[in-house]
Amino acid sequence: MDTKSKLGVMALAGIGCIGCGPNEAEEARTWATTSSAPSVYWNVYELVAVAQGERTFGDPACPVTTDDGTVLTVTGECTTTEGDRVFGSATVTRGASDGDLELALAGWGGETDLGDVRTTGTATITRMETELHAFELDLVVDGVNTTRIDYEGTVRGTYDAPTTWNGTGTIEREGFAPTGRVLATTLDERFDGAVCNGQPISGTTTIMRDGRTDVITYDGAMDCDEAKGAQWSVNGTSRGLLTDISCAATPGGRSPLALGAFALVGLGMLVRRSRR
Repeated sequence: MDTKSKLGVMALAGIGCIGCGPNEAEEARTWATTSSAPSVYWNVYELVAVAQGERTFGDPACPVTTDDGTVLTVTGECTTTEGDRVFGSATVTRGASDGDLELALAGWGGETDLGDVRTTGTATITRMETELHAFELDLVVDGVNTTRIDYEGTVRGTYDAPTTWNGTGTIEREGFAPTGRVLATTLDERFDGAVCNGQPISGTTTIMRDGRTDVITYDGAMDCDEAKGAQWSVNGTSRGLLTDISCAATPGGRSPLALGAFALVGLGMLVRRSRR
């Protein structure tokens, strides 16, 4: 999958209709797929993976990369061999401690079938233990929607092993519904491809907005299904199964900062080109 298809794609997912009763599930699905800890982290995942040597860009000539061992600089404003535009630039600065990274994004992104996506802001990755990293994100993703992300979280695991995600922060959407601002908290969202490939096996994401609380309870360990579902409740009342909350994406590799059997939550809702 091409860089430009990944970065900021969560801002385009889930165009729905807020306040329309029959589409309440679509609202919940959109918020769940844009505000969980792994979902918000996905906006910087590929830059981190490239900086750590865990993957490369699909076209070696676009974006243009330079790396002096301390700072990785990635520059777009070019067209890939597939004929797709890549925009903006980003830098990833490695810290003194292995695994520490500082990211700065300036309109970084590219084309999708729903329009251009450009991400601006900063991210910090801090190594806490061998397989535990903290991350802080302060990003604005401009596309069909404008999505503002102010989030802190942790990920425990490796690229090729189970991962566990925790975090909390605010997500604000402007543009196509649902819009508004939510406080989202992910607790122990766990991925293990050996148990269920393509959806979280346990944990929760709680979304608080406008006097209501939605809780998404991941149950892939007990109910691993093609619908990529999770249990959903509103203000303590069960609403049953919320489907299409994730689709499989397994980056692979060995770095402690990783997604392992990470399921890219919400990408399945977005109709766009498939990048190889």
